[in-house]
Amino acid sequence: MSKQTIFKHNITEWLDKVIAQPRKELGGMPICPFIRKYMNNITIVESTSPMVIAKNFANLGHVLGVEAIIVYGPKYSYDKLYNICDKINTAYEQQDVTCLAMHPDSIEPPLPLEYNFKWPILILQKTSTLEHAQNMLKNTHYYSYFKKSAK
Repeated sequence: MSKQTIFKHNITEWLDKVIAQPRKELGGMPICPFIRKYMNNITIVESTSPMVIAKNFANLGHVLGVEAIIVYGPKYSYDKLYNICDKINTAYEQQDVTCLAMHPDSIEPPLPLEYNFKWPILILQKTSTLEHAQNMLKNTHYYSYFKKSAK
């Protein structure tokens, strides 16, 4: 099995077994409560050019029915990964793209449990879908589980 196939499998397994699983620490909700709905519309890609991936997602994501792209590649430092994420958010905020970064060296995730992936990743997703999910979650206790500093 190629390294790329192994990484894609590891990320898919992490999404299924960590991110999409109901958690007692979150009142029985998953870390990402709507991920199962969109699992078939998430693409996982290896790239050394995340800005190019973000541009393609901004221009073609709606046409292709892609809700999110998880980008992995070089083992970026914490600062470099978040710098790339900030650049993507600045460049594509008007094109329905939100970038989230996840680094294994993150000190405190916003939720009260450990769920970082073992490799630096960027998660590109449609801002409209993210905002819709956030609005739906406001009618639940989901946000009461976030650490005070993350709000």
